Amino acid sequence: MQLSFKISSPQFSGMVPLKNYKGPILKLTPKEEQKIAGLQENINRMEFEIYNLNKIYGSKNHLRVKEFNYYVGRVEKLTLMIDDLKQMIRDIKVKRFNKQKEQFK
Repeated sequence: MQLSFKISSPQFSGMVPLKNYKGPILKLTPKEEQKIAGLQENINRMEFEIYNLNKIYGSKNHLRVKEFNYYVGRVEKLTLMIDDLKQMIRDIKVKRFNKQKEQFK
């Protein structure tokens, strides 16, 4: 039994080559880039801390209640902080893009 597959190229509607695009493109100011880089550095530090916590506590099958509460609480707090920082980065980019959209009109 022989199987044959016909693979078709995907159709993307609404995509335009960059050279043909006439709308605004997100361009951040150096100050905004520095702020985003600082926020991203904080995110990286927090993700590394979560990794270390998982490495320390994740390998143990049984944790004492005090250790478990610390581990879960710290990971939860770091995760929420990361989400907040990512939202801040998104807000900076959206605000800049909206300004550029208004200038483009």
